[in-house]
Amino acid sequence: MIRHPRLPKVMHGASHPRGGWRRHAMNGREGLLESGLACFRGRSGASHASGEMNLMFDKERIIYQLERTRVFTLQMIERIPQDRWFDMPMGITHVAWNVGHIAVAQYFLGMVFVRGAREEDAGMIAGNYAELFGYGSVPQADPALYPSPEELMQTLGAVHRQLLVEAGAMPAEELEEPCLFLEGEFDHHPIFKQKGGALEWIAFHEHVHVGTIGLLRRELGSVPIDYFKESREGRVFV
Repeated sequence: MIRHPRLPKVMHGASHPRGGWRRHAMNGREGLLESGLACFRGRSGASHASGEMNLMFDKERIIYQLERTRVFTLQMIERIPQDRWFDMPMGITHVAWNVGHIAVAQYFLGMVFVRGAREEDAGMIAGNYAELFGYGSVPQADPALYPSPEELMQTLGAVHRQLLVEAGAMPAEELEEPCLFLEGEFDHHPIFKQKGGALEWIAFHEHVHVGTIGLLRRELGSVPIDYFKESREGRVFV
């Protein structure tokens, strides 16, 4: 569960040099408490008084973030010619690896950790993808070691479509359940414990790698993207 950090002592007035904060904090304590409860009720969708279960995760919001993030991802990917996908201008990574990694991460975070691996998943994502693009894999500049850009895009789309189907059919209460972690290195995750947390993390993680792809684009010689200009010209980013 997400734990809110404790307020620093100065926020309670204990060490404020002017000593005035304590008085205002004491006078406003009830209002702050009520505001906090109101926010909690608004986020959870139900109060304890109603007798309904308070859910930490918002399924519809998670799905919305998955969809809008993928629109942005695809637009960034298409800005880089596929014949440059294996170039490593910084000597660290390339576009192809990031595309494959996004697909692998979405599969593990959204399916393996949520409902477990299934034999039929092989028709959606090849078994060697985890070795090529998974956590701890090292990008190589040789295109012969990797699937083609066309295959990578097909896999990226297939995993995403299946995830949306499964997430849409999942009861909201299941998001509160613990993840189905694996033995060995993936016996836990440092960011989340629950299935809803795994699904939430997909979009955050994907944005990190979209940023990497954007940096590669610049390193390959492209000019900065003028998003405001493109938006005025009618391009939609979400």
